[in-house]
Amino acid sequence: MATNEIYLHSCWYGSFSVTVPMGCSLVVEWGDGGVEHRVSWRGLETFIRNYPRDDSIYGDNAVYCTHVYAKDDAPILEFDCWSSSTEAKKRVDTLHCPSLLALRCTVLEPPDLSGNPLLKELYCDNSRFETLDLSHNPALEVLSCFGCRNLTKLNLSRNAALRELNIAFSGVKKLGLSNRSALQWVDYQYSHLDAKSEEYLLRIIGQNGGTVVKPYGWGDDDE
Repeated sequence: MATNEIYLHSCWYGSFSVTVPMGCSLVVEWGDGGVEHRVSWRGLETFIRNYPRDDSIYGDNAVYCTHVYAKDDAPILEFDCWSSSTEAKKRVDTLHCPSLLALRCTVLEPPDLSGNPLLKELYCDNSRFETLDLSHNPALEVLSCFGCRNLTKLNLSRNAALRELNIAFSGVKKLGLSNRSALQWVDYQYSHLDAKSEEYLLRIIGQNGGTVVKPYGWGDDDE
């Protein structure tokens, strides 16, 4: 097993970008028998794969497991598997990538982030999962769950370092925050926060001298 590795489960096609130190050797096993080796001299590498278009397979939404890893114990710093199609990416597994600092994904199933203690940024806009466990990510500073309509509860009580939060157009009703929260910017337009969660959120933002993107009906867009 590689020291830093990520698994991406997707159908129809595979696409992602990965950020590693310059000169790092990357290996991508596409799940359909294809293997790609690349040395990154820029630090940011993008990979795209069109899977076999056999109608019987494609019609059944066959899921391919892509294995991405860095050689020589090199760290994977960022991973981006965002997709405009919420059906394309089923799941991303970063459990064995402790070096990960930023993750951007649109997936059907919630990512297991218990192996990413250094994670600072998470963008999972328009994902369809119903739960998200961030209790193992104390370094998290930026979280975006924009458009996550199935996500109704979000517990951020162990994420005191969080500075930016976007839950606009999400289904979040109950929001838990640390009383030591560093939160300074929040967008919760068209969300469904209950009165208690909203009151506490605004109190935290006020204490920190932060900014709120107001929900519809408040008047101005920003405060």
